[in-house]
Amino acid sequence: FEQAIVVYDDLIARFGESPEPALRVQVVRALFSKAITLGELGRSEQAIEAYDDLIARFGDSPEPALREQVAEALVNKGDMEDKLGYRESAETALRSAIALNTKHVGSLWNRLGNRLLDRSGNPAGAITAYEAGLATNPETDTQAILHANLAYALTLHANDPALAKEHAQLALADGKSIAAPGRHLLTALSHLSDPPTSRWPNFYGQIAQALELDDGELWTNYLDDLQRLLCFVIASGEYGALRNWMEEAQISMRYAPFYHAVIAAFEGEDHLLRINPETRQPALRIHEGIARMLTLYGKKKVSRKVAKRK
Repeated sequence: FEQAIVVYDDLIARFGESPEPALRVQVVRALFSKAITLGELGRSEQAIEAYDDLIARFGDSPEPALREQVAEALVNKGDMEDKLGYRESAETALRSAIALNTKHVGSLWNRLGNRLLDRSGNPAGAITAYEAGLATNPETDTQAILHANLAYALTLHANDPALAKEHAQLALADGKSIAAPGRHLLTALSHLSDPPTSRWPNFYGQIAQALELDDGELWTNYLDDLQRLLCFVIASGEYGALRNWMEEAQISMRYAPFYHAVIAAFEGEDHLLRINPETRQPALRIHEGIARMLTLYGKKKVSRKVAKRK
């Protein structure tokens, strides 16, 4: 890695001021690769400086290839700043990427919406971002994702289940853009507007089906959706019912990381210290998002007696 950085720096020093289009492309790639490498070494601040260098050199470039690279640098820089806790800078970087209006602008609006919804506690801003993304007429897959995220924001934070249902249906319309785990979670979301007698059985039934698929996409592409639903249940004061369902469905034995992540989200992260390391690591990943969202949106207390009931 260190030798690679030396080579990148040498290339940048030799050709950084060249007006030749082919060399400018190589310089921007070298700066980008240098930033990526610094990030892999854990040198986040230096990586951000490398991204800033790239943006300063090529931010006003009219060439499409360079604009795409600048936009990607802004996105990566924002992600890194977000992890370091620089929330405002991270949002600014993402909005700057959107302003470049590259071919992936719909996806960038979606990223901004997710950041506002799941990390900044700004559902109104998220809804605006998702709507702006849809207005760019993005590719079918991106449209479906924007419709899905808009459905979550409208149901969980804007109390507009009718409009949310429309967006959920649009997300699922082509039958392939949203994978099976995501379809079950969107269906669970829609059940939140069911009559009280059927709401929670239908809701938990869809989450159970998502878990039973044993599909890795649930823990990658759709983990934030699952965390949103679990946060909503706990924040609504329904933790007791959630825990009862997990006990009855034997979730602790079948999907232990999921079970312990939920318990820790309500009872405290110390709960995870009492379980084996093999379960703790995946549970921490699930728990982190639920806990973060609960910090943003709060949670109601339930009686310990109800929460512990088998």
